[in-house]
Amino acid sequence: MDIETIQICIVSVILESWYRQTLKWHLYFNRKVALGKVEQYLRDEIKNHGTICLPLIDSENSTDAASTAKIVEERGASAILVGGSSVIDQLELAKLVAEIKSTINVPVILFPGNVTGVSPKADAILFSSL
Repeated sequence: MDIETIQICIVSVILESWYRQTLKWHLYFNRKVALGKVEQYLRDEIKNHGTICLPLIDSENSTDAASTAKIVEERGASAILVGGSSVIDQLELAKLVAEIKSTINVPVILFPGNVTGVSPKADAILFSSL
């Protein structure tokens, strides 16, 4: 198993854990919350497959990110995360996200390391706190 596969599996486990915790939180407060399109899609994917794979493409260090995204989509990725801890210009990020979205059919989800990791071109944003 190569390092990229291991990283993808780790992200998948983290997101599955996040999904279960989010569901518990919604049930705990017994509120009906309208789900966004991407969140509903991810929940359906987990329900259908048991787990999902969301590979992370580093927004700064990726060469030919669109073709990488296409390859991982063909191999079963449910969505593509774009971001990381690198600092990238927001205009460059918007261009990168648009390029990726033009080649794939699954959602593009931002995984920002800081404020420069946000773009309106993405389908959703995954915020996490450690």
